[in-house]
Amino acid sequence: MTNQRKMTIANIQEYLQLIPAVNRAPPHAVWLTYDAEADTLYVNYKKPGHATDSELTDDDVIIRYEGDEVIGFTVLRAKSATQKKPPNLPDSVATLGLSQGQHGVVGLTSYPPL
Repeated sequence: MTNQRKMTIANIQEYLQLIPAVNRAPPHAVWLTYDAEADTLYVNYKKPGHATDSELTDDDVIIRYEGDEVIGFTVLRAKSATQKKPPNLPDSVATLGLSQGQHGVVGLTSYPPL
């Protein structure tokens, strides 16, 4: 097996570790975008989502709402957030792991919830 294939298999295992968080997400679907330049992780539960309100937590996490529904959150200084305890977020927000890396987008959906 080539080194590239071994790395791909290892990367798949990292994504599989996200399944519990996806299942806790409100619609059992999550879209992730990490901007390495801004060191910001964007987590969306709804696409397209149109936030009508947001709040900034003490942990530098912006929680976005559409009406009373949480539709996503943004983690500022995401790399440093992986080094400290998980942010204190409302129960309706599922926290997801962040691997350090380049710009990336992943959409994860679980049908039916596991």
